[in-house]
Amino acid sequence: MKRPLFLTLLLCLMLVSYTKSSLLFSLQDKGVKDRDKLEQLISDEINKKRSANGGLPALKLLDELSYIARQQADEFEQGGLRGHQGKEWGYCEQRVNAIFGWSAPLNQKPNSTTPSQDMMTDNSFDIDEEGHIDADELHWVIDGWMESPGHRQAILMNTTAQTGVGMSAKGTRIFQIFASLTAQRTKALEDIAKLAPDLFKEEAKALTAINKILALNEGAAVVRLSDVAKRSDKEKVRKKACEALYQLNKKIPAMKGVVPELIGFIEDETVGADAQKYLKALTGQGHGKDKNAWLKWWQTAKQNFSAK
Repeated sequence: MKRPLFLTLLLCLMLVSYTKSSLLFSLQDKGVKDRDKLEQLISDEINKKRSANGGLPALKLLDELSYIARQQADEFEQGGLRGHQGKEWGYCEQRVNAIFGWSAPLNQKPNSTTPSQDMMTDNSFDIDEEGHIDADELHWVIDGWMESPGHRQAILMNTTAQTGVGMSAKGTRIFQIFASLTAQRTKALEDIAKLAPDLFKEEAKALTAINKILALNEGAAVVRLSDVAKRSDKEKVRKKACEALYQLNKKIPAMKGVVPELIGFIEDETVGADAQKYLKALTGQGHGKDKNAWLKWWQTAKQNFSAK
């Protein structure tokens, strides 16, 4: 028999023109199981609802949007936040704008799956129940969203094409982003996705893929570049990825996603010295290998940061 607990379900939908909707629910049980499975199931179940209601096409799950959704979920979990406006960057779409250097006005609904500008709106929905949500019961959550007129409308919009899903580290928050990206943005992300497998192949292919991704001048490339900088087993590839992160921020000075990634590498034996060098070049700061000093500086500087 399952242990009863108080469950607060908080749902946020943000439509972006990239258009974005954000679904957020809070799971008060910190022992939630199968978090990765739940993330995928949310995307799958939403697509089933779309198919069953007018044969709407499935939304494409993008790693780049999931990256943002996870960051937002982590902030809400760590800060004990409710609603859908965070303290760090604000709404989920504002985090996208900050991290990737994109831009989108608030509260505008998309009118096309390939819009000429970024647009967004948001709604919120609360449910208080006793019980336990697991993978087998996820349909209950989705059905609840579908019974809310505002969220149902957002889920079934025929002008959205992409999505991203992220669960917080302890499983107490999940954000789902719904998007309708511009044709140019869509093409760039498709090109990055095609190149991504080569990042973890032999050294020559990986280095070529890094150069090609950088040449796309897309801020969302920070996701793939930081991933290969962390996980590659080839020293030259990791160093090249760190350099590419630096070059990406030079190309897009307003993006805020590179600096925290480089700060995360400061104590790394392979790329730590590179990260320190690139951070100094981007910020003009000289905190060396003192990670805590960098983090303290970033907390006060990030809102107005622009790469030098």
